[in-house]
Amino acid sequence: MEKVIYSEYEFSKTKICYELKEKGEAEFMGIGVDRDEYENGVGSYSTAILKLPCGQVKTVPIEQIRFIDGK
Repeated sequence: MEKVIYSEYEFSKTKICYELKEKGEAEFMGIGVDRDEYENGVGSYSTAILKLPCGQVKTVPIEQIRFIDGK
């Protein structure tokens, strides 16, 4: 499995907005799809399926990962 750094949005009280922050390392397991429902329909987007060091499986939007070059 390939190693990645994943990020998540956190609310910044000082800037009063959400910022993307790196959360840690994980193993990239594959690609999936998630969806959001809106007033006028459903939108889908690609996700990365990750295995965290503690064994938990997590999905994040695909643009929120960065592959670590292990070579």
